[in-house]
Amino acid sequence: MRFNIKDLHPAFQLIFLVVLALAGSLSVIAVSMIIAVPIWGKVALEYSLENPEVPLSLHRYMQTVSQIGLFLVPSLLFVKILYSDITKHLKLPFSIHSWKPAFWAVLSFVCIIPFLDCLTEWNQTLHFPELLQEKEQLWREKEEMVNQLMTIFTNDASISGLFANLFVVALIPTLCEEIFFRGVLQQFFKNVFHGKAHPAILITAIIFTLFHNQMFSFLPRLVLGLLLGYLFEYGKTLVIPFFAHFVNNALIVILYFLYKNGNIAFDPEKLVLPGNPVFWIVLSIFLFTVTFYMFIRTSKSRNQQRK
Repeated sequence: MRFNIKDLHPAFQLIFLVVLALAGSLSVIAVSMIIAVPIWGKVALEYSLENPEVPLSLHRYMQTVSQIGLFLVPSLLFVKILYSDITKHLKLPFSIHSWKPAFWAVLSFVCIIPFLDCLTEWNQTLHFPELLQEKEQLWREKEEMVNQLMTIFTNDASISGLFANLFVVALIPTLCEEIFFRGVLQQFFKNVFHGKAHPAILITAIIFTLFHNQMFSFLPRLVLGLLLGYLFEYGKTLVIPFFAHFVNNALIVILYFLYKNGNIAFDPEKLVLPGNPVFWIVLSIFLFTVTFYMFIRTSKSRNQQRK
């Protein structure tokens, strides 16, 4: 009798995906190190954020290959083995009729940013019980590492540095994460729940948030994950959440670029909205509600045109 991964229980299929992610990550990192050593020398073997001898190009290289190894390669292998047609399963086609829902999706993402900023500020003030004090310290150190890596990238304020950062910080993470979380995991859980989208979106958003291991931005990232999930569900193409996610990441890169070059006065890392935060929260939620409604409306219209 021939073994077929499709016949396995969903729990074992999920374990298979995790194994693929671990194996893919280790394999890609091993291959990338073989490539890196001849180019950067011994410093590639001693790679760490704290090592001042590590050049910026190596930081960018390691960030890129880690995303590809952990998310992209396992996702493509998993879909190919279980579903054969990668393009069809990931819902990658983007027709000319999709530009309107894509526009409203991106605009809704921009409108929710002030709310997410306020939520982030509140999330960072949280303190965990004494039992979790050691964990809290580790999580705060993780936040510092992420900020340190972003500082390393954005210290390059040249035009070439801007495009390199858009590629490494915005494009690659967006592509890899959307394929893995929305394209693979969300659809996997939707099948498990017999076509029910809401629990699949919620579980995927929680996994998406936990995967980043940044507890002091847990709530805004959870909201982000939920929004991306619904953009995929209503938009019926992975391209729409990809656009929205990319714009979110790209805006951060561009703001840092403008700040480093003296074009704006505020530091994006320390951005505090002026006036009463309640005003910004209410305005943000109102504008998001309007734009997200327009996204759903244009998506339904587009889907009817397809039929």
